[in-house]
Amino acid sequence: MTSDVWLDTLRIARDHGSLDDLLPPGVAGLNDCPYTIFDAIRMGALFLGWDELPKDERPPRSIWLDGEKLEDWFNMVNKRRDEKYGGKGGSGQIEDPVQNEAAKGLIVGHG
Repeated sequence: MTSDVWLDTLRIARDHGSLDDLLPPGVAGLNDCPYTIFDAIRMGALFLGWDELPKDERPPRSIWLDGEKLEDWFNMVNKRRDEKYGGKGGSGQIEDPVQNEAAKGLIVGHG
C-alpha cells in the first residue's frame, strides 16, 4: 500500500470517527493492536494533523520520518512566526495539530 493510499484510508477512518476498520481481524481495539500497526496509525494521524497548518508551515514529505530534520523545520517555523508577529499576539508555539477526537485517542496522554 502506498503512503498516499494509507493516508487517505486513515483520513476516511478519522473523519468518520472509527478506526475499527483499520485493525486486523481478532483485534478488539487499539490496546490489543500490534505495536507496528499502532505506530503506523499514530504516525499517520500526526501526518494528517499537519494538513491543518498553513501551507508554508507544513513540513515537506521528504523529512516526515527524520526526527532531526522535523525538529529543525518546526524550529524554523517558530522563528518565522516570532519574526512575523514580534513574539506577540497570535504567534506562539505550534500547538498539537490533532483536533479530531478519534485521532486524539491514539496519542498517549490524551483522552
